[in-house]
Amino acid sequence: MRREFQCFDLWPPYTNTNWHLPSSPSEQNIHFKLFTTHNRNNPQLLSAQDANSLRNSHWDANKQTKFIVHGFTDSSTNEWIPPMVNALLQKV
Repeated sequence: MRREFQCFDLWPPYTNTNWHLPSSPSEQNIHFKLFTTHNRNNPQLLSAQDANSLRNSHWDANKQTKFIVHGFTDSSTNEWIPPMVNALLQKV
């Protein structure tokens, strides 16, 4: 189920990093916020390092899953995220 996250190197095509590499997966503390029809306003945090966080969530493998990717310079608290979450959940 879990695949390790990879870091870039400093060779092409990654020469625009100013010689700064991404942190290790454990330092990145990657997590996902799960919104479902059961928890529209209060997301469940899923950890990339802990498979139990997914097992113990409202996620249903039989239903479509959509990911909202905020990008490297934004965060999940940006103002455009909640309207997008609501729009996706209204289509369920």
